[in-house]
Amino acid sequence: MFIFKTDFYIVNLFFELIIILTGLIIYKIYKNKIALTISTAFTLSIVSLITLTISNAKNFLLLSLLLQVISYLFIILIFLAQYKKIISSNKKNSGFKKILSNCLKIILICIAIFAFFSFVKIFKLALISNSIEIYNFLINFIFCLLVGVINYILYLDSKKELHCGLFLAYFFFATAHLLIFLAYLQPIDILILLMLLFGHILILISLISLIKTNIFIDIAHLLSNTKLQLSLIITSLFLLIWMFYFPSFQFNSNDPKPNILPIKPHASKELIIEVRTGLFIKNFSAFDILSNNFELNGIIWFEFNPHQISLDLIDKFSFEKGTIIKKSEPEVKIIHDKLLVRYKIRVHFKSDLNFQFFPLEDHNLYLVLTNTHLNPNEIVLTSYNTDLSSAKNISTADWQLINSETNYGYIKSLIDEDSPEKNTFYPAVCFNMYFEKIGIKNLLIIFIPLFAAFFLGLFSLIVSIDSIKSILSLSVGSFTSLVFNLSVIQKLTPQTSYFCLSDSIFTLIVVCIFLILLLNIIIVKKTPPKIFKTIIFVRSYIFLFFLIVILTSVYYLLY
Repeated sequence: MFIFKTDFYIVNLFFELIIILTGLIIYKIYKNKIALTISTAFTLSIVSLITLTISNAKNFLLLSLLLQVISYLFIILIFLAQYKKIISSNKKNSGFKKILSNCLKIILICIAIFAFFSFVKIFKLALISNSIEIYNFLINFIFCLLVGVINYILYLDSKKELHCGLFLAYFFFATAHLLIFLAYLQPIDILILLMLLFGHILILISLISLIKTNIFIDIAHLLSNTKLQLSLIITSLFLLIWMFYFPSFQFNSNDPKPNILPIKPHASKELIIEVRTGLFIKNFSAFDILSNNFELNGIIWFEFNPHQISLDLIDKFSFEKGTIIKKSEPEVKIIHDKLLVRYKIRVHFKSDLNFQFFPLEDHNLYLVLTNTHLNPNEIVLTSYNTDLSSAKNISTADWQLINSETNYGYIKSLIDEDSPEKNTFYPAVCFNMYFEKIGIKNLLIIFIPLFAAFFLGLFSLIVSIDSIKSILSLSVGSFTSLVFNLSVIQKLTPQTSYFCLSDSIFTLIVVCIFLILLLNIIIVKKTPPKIFKTIIFVRSYIFLFFLIVILTSVYYLLY
């Protein structure tokens, strides 16, 4: 399922309501039929969304699918009628424009034919499949693409901002639905939500352009103000500091817990033998989180009734994912008819660590004590939170032990699922140690150069279009600094098969800087002086786009 399905529906519903109200107000005051058309189409879309959220039943999903298609067909027919009027009123077209217009018509017809046959095929698959919802996204992609092409053709002939905005909006919608369809189970929700957000905002601006001409230019003129751009950059810096502040002082651990099953003995309670187990941690002679290498010096102890279980059986304890390097002779004491046995041990062990939130991550270290010679149906190793303690000054470099707890039960080893009698069971105690990262050294070393490079590249969009050398120097310099910074990040980042937080932000910034560099090269090489003003406006929109992408993406990754 789409991971942020609820957010997907909320974003659509909220903005579509605003679009409907805006369209109705414009129609009421100015009697503009296009505004009414857009409102009607989005009303059908809202009904479709509500139908989809009412139930996941097949009939409701098919009804939602049909309502979506009807809304698209409605808006397509109105725009085609609009296109016919424009063509009939605009008789003086140049030869090139006629050729371009005819080519686009052919493309439009091909897309329409493709949309029709795709819809028939998808609808047929939806009828025989239980996964109707995924086909809904594909149909939305096809029809958004169709509406976008129609509005692009209308814009070429009419030069109206309305059709330019609608073309861009439906391009964003088509991209969002394609991403959902292609990566239905992948965590790229923030990108999809951003596409939907920009699409709805563009439709709102397009509606406003019906009553106020040159609104896109007015907004771009406002955004091109250097003081405003610098203010946005400073505000963004403070927002980024605020975003990183709270996670750096919270305990963030996604380390998977060992699979310790709760005890369910088959024998009566009177026949169960309890062996209380505890651990005192003296220090760590080796503590390396990045390489997952730990060596603990401590005292392990057992308290039990010597008439019920022998010391020889207790002595055969071991550690999961650990090796006992040194074990002393048992120190034995009798306390209230119970035998207390203590061992001085040195254990080398590994723990399952998750570095997804690196370098803001904290960790739980799990040391699992087991005894494969004991039957959990007869003998239980018990332990309580007070049974795990530690010395005050433990040497763990820049990590601090802030809490500890214990858990006991048994471990099940599946040898043959078809033959349960072959499986083995043995009691276990899990010692859980909470380690919190001290200081923000890695955080500053990794992220300050990254965001410095990003804002350096962003400055190239503020510099005057006449300063070609400055634009290229800033763009190339920011991209080069990222390349050199890669070696530093690789040394500090743990070697994992998945993306850490630092990897995700680095990749995001590299893509943004590369796109800015590419756009600057295109603008510098192919910009006649006549269209300098237009280019300035385009750069303003690009500046705002990348700023919003970074802020929303970082917020999504952190929270």
